[in-house]
Amino acid sequence: MPKSLYVKDIINNQITDQQVSGRFLLSSKSLGTGKNGSYYLSLKLTDKTGDIDAKKWDVQPNEADKYFEGKVYEVKGTVSQYNGSPQVKVDKLTRVDEEFDPADYMKSSPRDPEEMLGELKALTDTITAPPVKCLVDYFFGNREFVKKFRVAPAAISMHHGYVSGLLEHTLQVAKTGAAIAEQYPGVNRDLVLGGCLLHDIAKTAEYSWESNIEFTTEGHLLGHLYMGAQMVRKACEELQLDRDFAMYMEHMILSHHGKYEWGSPKRPKSPEAIILFIADYTSASITQARDAIGDANARNEKGDFTSKPAKSLERRLYRKDPLSPASAGEQDDSVFPEDDKPVMDAGSFRDIEDAFLKGDTEQAEPETREETEPGLIF
Repeated sequence: MPKSLYVKDIINNQITDQQVSGRFLLSSKSLGTGKNGSYYLSLKLTDKTGDIDAKKWDVQPNEADKYFEGKVYEVKGTVSQYNGSPQVKVDKLTRVDEEFDPADYMKSSPRDPEEMLGELKALTDTITAPPVKCLVDYFFGNREFVKKFRVAPAAISMHHGYVSGLLEHTLQVAKTGAAIAEQYPGVNRDLVLGGCLLHDIAKTAEYSWESNIEFTTEGHLLGHLYMGAQMVRKACEELQLDRDFAMYMEHMILSHHGKYEWGSPKRPKSPEAIILFIADYTSASITQARDAIGDANARNEKGDFTSKPAKSLERRLYRKDPLSPASAGEQDDSVFPEDDKPVMDAGSFRDIEDAFLKGDTEQAEPETREETEPGLIF
């Protein structure tokens, strides 16, 4: 049975106080307790057009065990508005056991993957340094690798967390990095481009995306920076490339998150590595900002700022077009969004002073770090 109702239909048509019935992927679930002591399920229903929050009220404590994330369900319920956003009050969830097209339920890049692959190929063709060209072709000339790279996500939820998100992100990073490199004499554009194209190659193994994006065991235990550096080292050994060149490319991958607190075991120590970090940060943060504003517009939010902070950017975003004064909703009640109100104390000044005094001293990475901590852009 083909899918007929999509999330965007509910949001764009501003359906409210209406019965709906459709198939959706259950991407997350959690059990909560209401003020009266009764239990409810908080659900996130997803398809290729986006996701929508849902609630199933007055459930038994063990009812959450009946439903599985990453599976498709026939959902029957009523759409209502909650804090200005649509929400489905679920009456019934029925597991869909028949075959279905996963592409209907996984959010995908807005861009055509074949077109992006063509642009990526055009970039690789501009590389003239033999070692860089040889290393890049080792991966992007491999049919099986490209097959995975073409559809892999770049993240679970932070940025480009959808089918072909890795391809879209890598192309943005490579174009941005190449453009920056061309402005600075002495910077090697080929090294920048090689690092940009290869920086996230291990995300093809860090994530699985059959019906829901999640970490693989290898991704949980090792992470894509270490895994990517190992992939590059292995390739350089097989290609018998110079060890110093191999070490340099490994460094670019290991340092591309830029800071220890953002997951890099090393900070960038060359102009090319710095450019890679900046290009990666640019793609990740601008995409999060764009998506947050797009989601707010789709929900027809009021006010000049998004109602929620943009994921790891940890701030509400200005969504009014300064060239079109009537582009946003009603003016917010406060000058500052709640999350942006200035906060400064003596401790903050001490932190700044310490940072200047410590300079560029090396420090160890924290022993433990959550895979999706709030301040992590990547």
